[in-house]
Amino acid sequence: MLLPAHDFWLFDGTLVRWHHFAGDGAHLGDEVDERPVSADRAGQASAAVWGRAVPHGEFVLG
Repeated sequence: MLLPAHDFWLFDGTLVRWHHFAGDGAHLGDEVDERPVSADRAGQASAAVWGRAVPHGEFVLG
């Protein structure tokens, strides 16, 4: 499974908000995407990595 190159939020499985960043981490803007194929792929990517996520309460910045 290929994962998206951009950070994103997925709303109700139907709308994706892509976050674009520069190489230095500067935020370049967001893009709202309502294409069903984008929402489907974002949902698949999220499901594929969810089991590897660190629970919020256990996350510690090193």
